[in-house]
Amino acid sequence: MATPDEPMLVTLRQELRDGTWQAGSVRTLCGLMKYFGTPKFLTRCVLAVLHDEGFIYRVGGGGYRASDPDSPVSAKDPVMTLGDRVTSEIRQRLFTHAYPPGRLLPRKSVLASEFYVSEPVVTEATTRLMLEGLVRHHRPGKEMHGLFATGPAVHTARDRLLSEDIHAVMLRGGWSGADFREAVERALHALAVPHRAVRLGLAPLPLTENA
Repeated sequence: MATPDEPMLVTLRQELRDGTWQAGSVRTLCGLMKYFGTPKFLTRCVLAVLHDEGFIYRVGGGGYRASDPDSPVSAKDPVMTLGDRVTSEIRQRLFTHAYPPGRLLPRKSVLASEFYVSEPVVTEATTRLMLEGLVRHHRPGKEMHGLFATGPAVHTARDRLLSEDIHAVMLRGGWSGADFREAVERALHALAVPHRAVRLGLAPLPLTENA
């Protein structure tokens, strides 16, 4: 069962933070599957989460390159998959409480029909959201089964993760507080690029099978 504590996700995130996975270097899907002993589907979902968090971006041949903090965000990986788009839309609904904490999400077949995609695409999206801690399989104390939106405690944990990432970036780049705020403003401006805003759930995009 995918959770935010997935060892592969935790390990790779730490390696990207501390520079063990060096900026600009490429690792492949097959190589990571072999190294961690994880199935292809889970490995792809973990890499997709790190991709959405801005740690890595896709390159040809099934490779993933560690992001360089000095490289423009808007120049990286403009192509979105159906999995990216469905993940972004569901994430936006969770953030805006269209799916309130503790509420059962629609069945995968319903979401697949709504987004005009196959059920495996929805499975990928919901697995990525489980890794992010935004949905879980069981609601505590209830016998109902399915995917549930998480509550505030998990969101607080995500905020703490963000704070840790910001602190690590400041140390790595030698930023002062004032300079870092200006850099963040420039980065947020770069994130306003349409494809990037959609990926992060900040803007909707219609879905079609041939998108």
